[in-house]
Amino acid sequence: MALALILVIYNMLFAEHTSKLNVDTERVTIGDVQQGTFQAFIAIDGSVDPLNTFYLDITEGGRLEKIYTDDDQPVEKGDTILKPSNTTLQIDFMTRETQLYDLMNERQNSEITMKQDLIRKQNELAEIEYNLVLAKRKFERNQMLFAEKVISQKEYAAAKDEYEYLNKRKILADRSVKQDAQLMNGRLHQLDESESKLLSHL
Repeated sequence: MALALILVIYNMLFAEHTSKLNVDTERVTIGDVQQGTFQAFIAIDGSVDPLNTFYLDITEGGRLEKIYTDDDQPVEKGDTILKPSNTTLQIDFMTRETQLYDLMNERQNSEITMKQDLIRKQNELAEIEYNLVLAKRKFERNQMLFAEKVISQKEYAAAKDEYEYLNKRKILADRSVKQDAQLMNGRLHQLDESESKLLSHL
C-alpha cells in the first residue's frame, strides 16, 4: 500500500504530462524561418458556375435528330450543334414553295398575256394611224374639190366624217394602249411584291 502511494506521488511530481503526437519523419518539411505572407490551403468541396450562360431555343417544336457536339466541348460561331426536325414545318415549307412556283408561273403567264394584248392594241393603233393619214389626205383633197365645186356636198361630207371618225378612234386607241401599259406594269409589280414576300417567308 505504501509502495503504491509512493508511485502515485512520484508520477504526479516528476512524470511528463504534455501531449505527444508521433509523425513520420518523411512527412516533415524543415525550412528556415523567413518574413513573408502566410499562405494556408484548405481543401473544400464546391461548384463552379460559368460567367455567361446561353440558352438555346427554337420558335418551332419538333424532334431532335442529331447532336453534333458533346458536353464541355468548345464551339465556334457558325458551328452546327443540333439538328432538329419538324414534319409540320416541312409540310408548310413545301406548301409555300408550291405557292411560290405557282405565283412565278402566274406572273409569267400574265406578262405574256398582257404583252400580247398590248401588242394587239398597238397594231390596231398603228392601223388606225395609217388609215387616218389616208383619210386626212382624202379629206383635204375633197375639201379643195368641193371648194371648186367639182364634187358634191355628200361626197365631201363623207370624207369629212371618215376623217373625224378615225381621228377619234386614234385618240381612244392611244389612251387604251397607255392604260393597258400602266395596268400591266402595276399588275407585274404586285406579283413581284407577292413573290418577294413568299420568298422571304421561305
